[in-house]
Amino acid sequence: GGGGGGGPPAIKWLHWRKVPYGKLHDTIWEASSKMGGRNVPELDKRALELLLCEDPGAKKEKKKKKPSQGSDEIGSKDKNVTLLDMKRAQNMGIALAQFRRSDDKKMTGDEIRAAVLSMDTTVLSPDRIEALQGMIPTEEELKTLRTYLRKHKGDPSKLGAAEKFALTLAEMPMLHSWLGAMLFKLEFGERRDELMGKVRVALKAARQVRGSPCLRDLFALILSVGNFINEGHMLGNASGFQFESVTLLGGMRMSNKKGTLLHYLVHTLKEKLPEVLEGVRTELGGVKEVGGFSIEFLSAEISEVSTACRGAQHTLSLLEKDTDGVTEADQPHVSAFLSDMRAFLATASAQVDELGALLIDMQQEHTHLSTYFAIELSKFEPGAFYS
Repeated sequence: GGGGGGGPPAIKWLHWRKVPYGKLHDTIWEASSKMGGRNVPELDKRALELLLCEDPGAKKEKKKKKPSQGSDEIGSKDKNVTLLDMKRAQNMGIALAQFRRSDDKKMTGDEIRAAVLSMDTTVLSPDRIEALQGMIPTEEELKTLRTYLRKHKGDPSKLGAAEKFALTLAEMPMLHSWLGAMLFKLEFGERRDELMGKVRVALKAARQVRGSPCLRDLFALILSVGNFINEGHMLGNASGFQFESVTLLGGMRMSNKKGTLLHYLVHTLKEKLPEVLEGVRTELGGVKEVGGFSIEFLSAEISEVSTACRGAQHTLSLLEKDTDGVTEADQPHVSAFLSDMRAFLATASAQVDELGALLIDMQQEHTHLSTYFAIELSKFEPGAFYS
């Protein structure tokens, strides 16, 4: 900015981070340069100087401390004498109360066992399967229960409901894996559709950003304005700026206190290049869609589905090879389970592979985006970038 006297008014520098000339290859700046500075309007430099000549002190907002919240205490008493931990037995009792017959009466442990072995989805919703997984006894709990049975000649009649049900679950073949495979099958269709939809939205957004001529025009205008503001300073004469520098536009206030540099840019576009402003909206429609979910979490979700699929396949392999723990009465149920899951996994595994391929495509697009905006790949966060 200039000095005092009759010279130009002093204006605040735009402290952006310049992109080194050697790192412009394949970036938005190179693409914009190849277009010949298309659609960059002539700046009214005198008006811009006047708008930026003052530097009103930014008021610091004092963050109010949130009052500390006391922890909630839940007290409950279990009237049953149990061998299991009191809280554990109580939680199992609550979970078992979810299992009801069509006449709304509570299901017995044997009825729940039969529903699991017959893969009865009218009884076993995903929530109930997860509840059952949480009730499977640990090795330590089983040791305690079996010690009790040995001392009482195998009579479980005096045990509490939770203990009796734990013993029922322990008798079932590979129960944790069985339930995991069932849960995967029940949830797979909905999760597959949701994840494929999200990945395709993310792919669409990334390709729209790199392919948008109007976005290039917008960034060329920001570059032109920034270079004018920083003229004569080491921050000036930039060939490009780091992507995160765009956040500075909303913090640089005008001298008339009616807006920021960001408002000025939008006003300039409305007045001189309304087609660019409208083009950014229409060309980047997918960006708004991708803001509705976490891209980082999306990768973890797809990995989770892939792991669950492999787990279900492993369960089938074990059940086919190891029949020692399967009673003669349970054998027909195991055979039916194997047949049903084989047919399902033949299709599901191919669809999981398709999801994995889409995920790789998305990650490659994000690599291209990081290059396009001169962002180090290790620092590129898709969620923050789109927001």
